[in-house]
Amino acid sequence: MRSCVKTTATVMSLTILVLYGIPHESRADFSIGVIAPLTGPRSDGGTYIKQAAETAEEDLARSSGGMIRFILEDSGYEPAKAVTAFKKLVEIDGVSLIVGPYGSSEVLAVAPLAERAKKIIIAPGAQSDEISTAGDYVFRTIHNSAQEGPFFAPHVAKRMNGVELAVLAIQTAFSPSYLKHFAPVLKANGKQLGSMEEFDAAELDFRPQLLRLKKSGVKDLLLLATPRQIGHVFVQADQLKFKPQFYSFGVESDEIVRIAGTLAEGLLYAYSYDAASSTPSVRAFTEKYVQRFGKEPDAVAANTYDGIMLGASCLRQQSQAEQLKQCLYKVRGYDGASGRFSFDERGDAVKPLYLKTIDRGKFVRLAGEELLKKNQTTPVIAALLPLSGSGADQGEWCRRGFELALENLRAQGREDFEFRIEDSRGDARGALDAFNNLSSRYDLFAVLTWGSNVGVALAPVTNQQRLIQIGVATATPSYRTPGDHTFRVFHSGVAEGIFLAERVVASGLGARTALLKINHDYGIGIGEAFSKSLSERGGHIVFEDTFDPGGADFRTQLTRLRANRPEIIVLVSLPAEGAVVLRQLKELHIKDPVIAAGAVYGGRNFFDLVGDLAEGVQLVLPKPSNSSAARDFRHAYVARYGSDPGAINHYSARSYDAMNLLAAALKYCGGADTSCARDYLFQVRDYPGASSSISFDDCGDINYELAVFRIVNKEFELVQ
Repeated sequence: MRSCVKTTATVMSLTILVLYGIPHESRADFSIGVIAPLTGPRSDGGTYIKQAAETAEEDLARSSGGMIRFILEDSGYEPAKAVTAFKKLVEIDGVSLIVGPYGSSEVLAVAPLAERAKKIIIAPGAQSDEISTAGDYVFRTIHNSAQEGPFFAPHVAKRMNGVELAVLAIQTAFSPSYLKHFAPVLKANGKQLGSMEEFDAAELDFRPQLLRLKKSGVKDLLLLATPRQIGHVFVQADQLKFKPQFYSFGVESDEIVRIAGTLAEGLLYAYSYDAASSTPSVRAFTEKYVQRFGKEPDAVAANTYDGIMLGASCLRQQSQAEQLKQCLYKVRGYDGASGRFSFDERGDAVKPLYLKTIDRGKFVRLAGEELLKKNQTTPVIAALLPLSGSGADQGEWCRRGFELALENLRAQGREDFEFRIEDSRGDARGALDAFNNLSSRYDLFAVLTWGSNVGVALAPVTNQQRLIQIGVATATPSYRTPGDHTFRVFHSGVAEGIFLAERVVASGLGARTALLKINHDYGIGIGEAFSKSLSERGGHIVFEDTFDPGGADFRTQLTRLRANRPEIIVLVSLPAEGAVVLRQLKELHIKDPVIAAGAVYGGRNFFDLVGDLAEGVQLVLPKPSNSSAARDFRHAYVARYGSDPGAINHYSARSYDAMNLLAAALKYCGGADTSCARDYLFQVRDYPGASSSISFDDCGDINYELAVFRIVNKEFELVQ
């Protein structure tokens, strides 16, 4: 495909750029490559890409004054062919940027080449979250699996006929990526993944897999497959008289209906594109597409069009690779053919999502279930927890606390609020993504958060929107602010830092102290409080260093630590990183006693790595409560989960208390008046919580009595 067309003048955030012309003297020539699966198992998607590119050519030719040459290459939906196509476009045709490839495995195969060649690729259909970190020159105009999985999972859980969701999945990079984000949120909503059957990209006979699923009694089945394959699954399942409720990830193609006919009716899926949208930019593209090709476009067509138009706009301004890349990173609030979206710092398109189905042969959005708010009046309390990542154990403990509180409140007839959980992945970016999904989808009343970095990142947003935020594991001193909407049922890092300093000085070893801290809000906050307090008490730090979250080798820091001959080591870390530190201390034969801030403990992530090497390590944690409320909570926990939470697991109790406090605020205020709720919480004094007696000060903080525990035989003994 090739023709001479005009380029656009500038990147505009809120309008499609083809509406404006440019001065004659600014004209220039560029070439754009398009890689699409014109043959192979996703040739239907390739057709949409080709037709969208032709539509973009036509619009550019009408609206602007430069010359753009389009070159289309076939990938066959195969990574190797996508690589060949990329090399041809770059090395022979000298393209300025490439729209495509289509599939996740194709994009991941091409991404390293794009980085080395410094060529932009804009993927219109690849959703694997690995693409987010595949390189600085990789963009995509489709939402990723980290957005779709957590959004879709609660809707699936709500509609499931059984407890377990079976999976029929294509063997590409996409499937594990999708399930990684989908499964934890499904579990948080009371359901779980069951048996899984896999197949390759070219497979069209699924009867063996379907027979096994039928024999196992499957009632609900998630399809991670191409539209063509999904159509054949419906036909073959009907032949086998196998009729589960079907769900699918976001795929739309007339191939599904063409192959399956009415058998596809009722398929439930999530999608970021609505061809029936009244948004002017979407309507304009849809009408042009229908007029030219006689059918509605799908998301990949709209995404392709947007990729070309944005790429052409940036090319017109910046022909150099680095400037072109920066131009795309700056795109915010772009009203495109696919709807409004922005690129985040990883080059991912952040988009609203909708719940959709097939109804009378059409792909339709379900009213009232979409991400955008629709007359939703019941206030929502949302929890952002690390259901995946290094804090997943602590996230599970928090979830159990919320669950117990919710069961108790429902038993009391409290139906005046809804509760939702999203996976924050334990980091600020994941939490912001999850919050944006939730705040667009529901009328939020309050947000419950885990993690200092998460709490700090969300605080400006929740305060601006006047939402209550309660941290259930937020220690950093920087979270402390007077009179706003942020609270925490967790002791401040200042208190923990001071207590650590007191214990170190009391041990008689404070004259030669080493401080190791994780390099984020939690570690820095407690570290600063400890250093200041230790100095005030006559102690001295002979060595201090940080280590990065996610690190796996801290021997360099530990070797320098050993050279300074400390008498005691203070460790401020999260579980996975702390476990590595303790293991490598032993490997380097560093035998100085270790006292750690409490967040180092995280269950499996901790002991699976450390094992017996943690023996004798001391931890600072809240002193266990023995109040009647605490005893009642432990009894309910044992009855529900079959084990005693123990003094170490204070996360469940804090979460339980936070949920009950928010419910009390809702009842007191007679609804979701967050200003009233804020004032109510500031007035809370001596609340009989499961974790402790709770009173909030004028900064939304509480005071906990802290204690020291020692690890003995993988158990935690209170040090008197």
